[in-house]
Amino acid sequence: MVARIINPCTNTGNNVADNKQFEVDTSDLINNLKLFNAKERFFLVGHILGNRDFRPSDCFMDQLSNLLGVNIPENVFAAMDYHLDWLYASLVRTQLGKHISYSNPPVSEDDKNGPGIIQGNQEDLDFVIAFNSDGKCHVVMLEAKGVTGWTNSQMASKVKRLKAIFGDNQGAKFLDVVPHFVMISPKIPSEKIKTEDWPEWMLKRNKPIYMEMPIPQNLLAVSRCDSEGIKAADGKSWCVYDRNGVFDTESVR
Repeated sequence: MVARIINPCTNTGNNVADNKQFEVDTSDLINNLKLFNAKERFFLVGHILGNRDFRPSDCFMDQLSNLLGVNIPENVFAAMDYHLDWLYASLVRTQLGKHISYSNPPVSEDDKNGPGIIQGNQEDLDFVIAFNSDGKCHVVMLEAKGVTGWTNSQMASKVKRLKAIFGDNQGAKFLDVVPHFVMISPKIPSEKIKTEDWPEWMLKRNKPIYMEMPIPQNLLAVSRCDSEGIKAADGKSWCVYDRNGVFDTESVR
């Protein structure tokens, strides 16, 4: 499907102007997401597990569908460790087609000389699922934590770039592209996570959208320590703790 254009691009025709909605061929967006997906871990894990398309389980997809209130078709694009550079490039390339070069608008409107949305780094999304449903392309971004939690500093950078990519008001910068952001972990995100600057589409009732991810409760951690088992960065010994910080006295040091 080709979405109706609301405001045409300005200047040379290969520039994405801020705060406007742009035409995106939603079926071709899936293809571009696939073409930029060059993470070797994706191909390695898919090859080893016999699931080259990274097809999520029916159980997980049912949970995600209920959480987001969206009908999810059987065929979806799924990828892990998907770079934010790739995500933005997929959207713009779908909208504008192939060009020798594209403008790189700044992440922050308050700092026109600051870093652009394309940053040439590996800041990524832990997992991405994209699919077409009811004439729109939904892009679900999952941010995962297992034994640790999220921090405001970590989230601030990612939120700022995602806000620059999709816009603030329901992610409406690209018409008929619907972004979703889901935090997935064993525990609900801390109340200390500041969401005042998060765009509307990343929240539900002013809170992060959360999905539970069960993990084993008896996982262990290794740490450098002194001879008494006290953690020390310059320790000459090492010891084993459980994930609550309790010393495992039966472990060999």
